[in-house]
Amino acid sequence: YFEVSPEIIITDDNLDIANSCILVNDEEFTSGTLLTNEGSYFLKVRAVDLAGNITKQEVSFSIEKISLSNAITFYADFDNK
Repeated sequence: YFEVSPEIIITDDNLDIANSCILVNDEEFTSGTLLTNEGSYFLKVRAVDLAGNITKQEVSFSIEKISLSNAITFYADFDNK
């Protein structure tokens, strides 16, 4: 099964941390938190510096859990000559 731990790093010497945010599916998110549920995700990052400049990034992704033993099946007939 696949899981993901998005790590978001905002670098700015003049970052206004109070007005910057990271959201996953419109809920506050802590960088590095493990996401384990199947489904679609929408990651939004908003960084604001002390001068009021805003930078935004948005990324969508999905988690699909499949068992590899169920995904591939091989059949062989070694008795057939």
